[in-house]
Amino acid sequence: MTIKKLSPAVQVAVANTLTTYVNAQIDAISAVWNDGVPLPHVAQVYNGYREMVPEYPVILVSSRGGKQRTNGATVWAEIDHRLDVSILVQCDDEPTLDQQMQRYLVAIWEVLMVNQGLDGSLSGLAGVDPVEYGRSGMYKLEKSTLLMEAGGWSIVVHVVESV
Repeated sequence: MTIKKLSPAVQVAVANTLTTYVNAQIDAISAVWNDGVPLPHVAQVYNGYREMVPEYPVILVSSRGGKQRTNGATVWAEIDHRLDVSILVQCDDEPTLDQQMQRYLVAIWEVLMVNQGLDGSLSGLAGVDPVEYGRSGMYKLEKSTLLMEAGGWSIVVHVVESV
């Protein structure tokens, strides 16, 4: 039996895809809105959780587990990998932070919808479904004038794995 990377490989593929495409999508969204709301590029996309990050906005891609959907006995299995794609954003005023978060969430969604093959590294990839998005609400950073908000997508990556 070949040892599979499973979830870690899926997580890396999602992070690589966002690293490659999200800032171009942010530029496209800024051009469409053209209303002066600053939309800084994502400073870094991290594969996995980080307790501290040096600059913002930042995207974190983390696994939430998965589920075997179909069992092909000794030959293959269809597995749904669940991941969170979170973005952390800082800003100094509420209306701007609100608009930024909305636009970042759209950029992430568009990148995942357009790049169903992710970074091309996964064999048996059947698709990516951004299932649900959410936001933490804004909060003021301690000893700072900045506000912060976390938001993100729960996604499912469908993969047919050979055994």
